[in-house]
Amino acid sequence: FHQLYQTSNGFMLSQEARRNHNSMEYVYGEIEFFSFIALLSLLKPNENTVFYDLGSGTGKAVLACGLVFPVHKSIGIELFPELYLDSCRQVKQLATMKQYAEQAKKIKFILGDFTEVNLNDATLIFINSTAFFGSIWENICSKIDRLPNLNTIITTSKALSCVHFKVVKCTKVAMSWGVVFAYIHVRKDFLT
Repeated sequence: FHQLYQTSNGFMLSQEARRNHNSMEYVYGEIEFFSFIALLSLLKPNENTVFYDLGSGTGKAVLACGLVFPVHKSIGIELFPELYLDSCRQVKQLATMKQYAEQAKKIKFILGDFTEVNLNDATLIFINSTAFFGSIWENICSKIDRLPNLNTIITTSKALSCVHFKVVKCTKVAMSWGVVFAYIHVRKDFLT
């Protein structure tokens, strides 16, 4: 993981990408690998898991999930082409490593607005939601509530206000800007 990202600077790429299109919700931050893996370990992702990172940046969460867990798919959605292209470069580099070639086949990145991308196959979603507020946050919650296969959502800094999901755990996770709370939400009917 660290070898892949040796020459990648998501903060610089994000700054360049936001030069003409900047807003609070586009503030860039990254997961810390071991902290994120510990967080995902609480959920035990398996071969039935379809993981999505909404706002995937350079793809660190997506690659971490796809490298460590035997997931069916690990997918990132990123709005900015500069960050998207960097994440694609990382997965191509991973595919050249013989011991990770199979995992690389399960990792995918989508260039687009995650509020417009079809997420119907998602079973587990991660949202670094620190900078989402107001109508944007409400739209995200509304979309998530309608996803048919989604069982679990992880958010940072704040919990969702979804009808069909309940916070079952709150823990701390290390991010590039410091330690924040991570909220694990589970579909209410999944709990019964």
